[in-house]
Amino acid sequence: MDEIALKMSKEDYQLLLKHVFIANWVLTATKETRDKKLEEFHQKILKFIKTNQIEDKIEKDKAQNVYFINENLEEKYLEEIDEYNQDIFIEELIDQLTKKELVKNYTEEELSHMSETKFHKAFDLIQEKYISEVEKNGMKNIDFIEQKKTN
Repeated sequence: MDEIALKMSKEDYQLLLKHVFIANWVLTATKETRDKKLEEFHQKILKFIKTNQIEDKIEKDKAQNVYFINENLEEKYLEEIDEYNQDIFIEELIDQLTKKELVKNYTEEELSHMSETKFHKAFDLIQEKYISEVEKNGMKNIDFIEQKKTN
């Protein structure tokens, strides 16, 4: 295997740690089993940073021979992930509500024959309504309405 050396400052390595932690979390958080290559890479970075005394918030579980970041640093990184998740959730919700209303306002045939410009104009007009609502009232007015059964 070819090895490449990379010179970085202490601050660069701390940024690398943050990136590796967040990337590892995104890639593994929803998985039932760990990806061995990802875990080995994560451990390699943590070990390097710990042994070179770049970050004092990395600890080692000697019994299991694994490195991990301490609770305070993990909380800090997880807060950033939570902020991202909140933003993405709202963006995705607005997109889905927009698509739902678009389908309600236009038939499938109308949508399929619509020019790209007209489609984007209609989409953007509806989307702006939802964006304004969320900016003004947050999630307070977004609710699911139970439809009554018709016999």
